[in-house]
Amino acid sequence: MKILAGLLLLMLELAPAIAADEAKPSAKNIIFNATSERDDGKIITAALPAPHSGYATVRYSIGTAAQKPRLRDLITTIAHALPEKMGNSEGTYTVTLTITDQAGNLLVKEPILSFQWTRERGFLFVDNVVTDAQKTSWSGTLINQLPITESNQVLKFSIEVFAQKGRSIDFDLLKKTAKTFSDGALAALFPLPAAAMPIISSVTDLISSFYTNATKKVLVDQDDLPLEVTKTPIRAPISFEDFEKIPVLISVTTMPTRLAGDIFANGKFGSKPDESIFNNASMVVGNSKQVSIVELITTSTEAKLKNTRAMLDVVLPGGTYGNDPTNKKEGNIATLCGNLYDALNIYLSKYDARAMFFAFITRYGDNLNRAACIGSRNAPLAEVGLALP
Repeated sequence: MKILAGLLLLMLELAPAIAADEAKPSAKNIIFNATSERDDGKIITAALPAPHSGYATVRYSIGTAAQKPRLRDLITTIAHALPEKMGNSEGTYTVTLTITDQAGNLLVKEPILSFQWTRERGFLFVDNVVTDAQKTSWSGTLINQLPITESNQVLKFSIEVFAQKGRSIDFDLLKKTAKTFSDGALAALFPLPAAAMPIISSVTDLISSFYTNATKKVLVDQDDLPLEVTKTPIRAPISFEDFEKIPVLISVTTMPTRLAGDIFANGKFGSKPDESIFNNASMVVGNSKQVSIVELITTSTEAKLKNTRAMLDVVLPGGTYGNDPTNKKEGNIATLCGNLYDALNIYLSKYDARAMFFAFITRYGDNLNRAACIGSRNAPLAEVGLALP
């Protein structure tokens, strides 16, 4: 009886303090469905870059380096606001930046913040935080040197939070998988070998499984992301009621060529590109593996691209193709060279495609019917300073 009486007395003594705590303002609420913020004059160029005129790289950062100390405190505020707002007592909360194309195909699903809680019911039903893990990628590259085409001049981005009750997801593993997924999704915008598709599909299934049964809330609404140079970063803020915003900054840079380096300026090559680029130029495919452009072309599922293999398999090891007028099988040299030129323009900017074709003729011209292979393509080559003799 004495113990019970003592417990009742203690509860009476604590009641005012508990009531006072309940009267305190609740944690700041995160504002869902906010909009991105853009400065006037954001765009350096007057219009979208022309398709095949270059490559775009998209990066993000959570604030600037100078803002980091203060942003750490704001991120702690998120850590306390999310459980109450999302209605979960334990689990993983992942703030994710997504990019889709105009058709709605997901290209990037990048986790930028992760919070994990475990709560237990303590004495007098007061919840205690047992663990509170916060992980942040302060900056990163979302898209790296993506060839700009008719279908991806404008993409869409948004910031979402995924809440999963009773499940802990390793942030580093999630980021690594997300990177592999993005590589594959971006590569899938272009013709790929049939063998690459199951790899991309399996990684897509894996990234989807991380978010299975998650509650999704949109922090920043979907907004257009033109693949043009940003003068100042696009701000996609995580907003709180009556509180400072956490800025997620998104910037875009472009470049006309990734193969020529500093020998290219003002739309022309100042000197001849190294002929080795034809065999060495590559792009990342689904398993984050660099695959040569030539291999992608010759193993593509598109027949027009794939049929160039008949010529390349002979010429690249040192054989000849199309020089014997009596060999009717090799009379398609003009068609195959035209298909090769068109294929290069699919995977590369028009400048790099011309540099690659120039390197091909320079290196292998004596192994094939040179004049038939060049055809009418000397004019566009001359436009960028690569006229063939």
